[in-house]
Amino acid sequence: MEFTEKTIRSLRPTEGHLLTQAADVADADRIFSTLVYLAVGDSPDNWREITEAEADAIRKRVAEEREAQQKAEAAEARRKELEAELAALNAGEGVGNA
Repeated sequence: MEFTEKTIRSLRPTEGHLLTQAADVADADRIFSTLVYLAVGDSPDNWREITEAEADAIRKRVAEEREAQQKAEAAEARRKELEAELAALNAGEGVGNA
């Protein structure tokens, strides 16, 4: 017969708060949770509470940064398309020259 006993350690934030990493983590990689199960080597000191408003502000900033990045990438792709079209026109490959 084999008997196994396990202890599960978990953290829950106080009302109106979320848990997030205590370490300096990039906003895009930050975790927000209402429950964290601590692994064997994990410590409650590795987590901290923030308000839900703070978490929402971080999420909003990350979304805005992603949107700006996507717009910049789309603009760069369009610029390259236009440069290719201009190069083709300069080489006599424009419409009606085929």
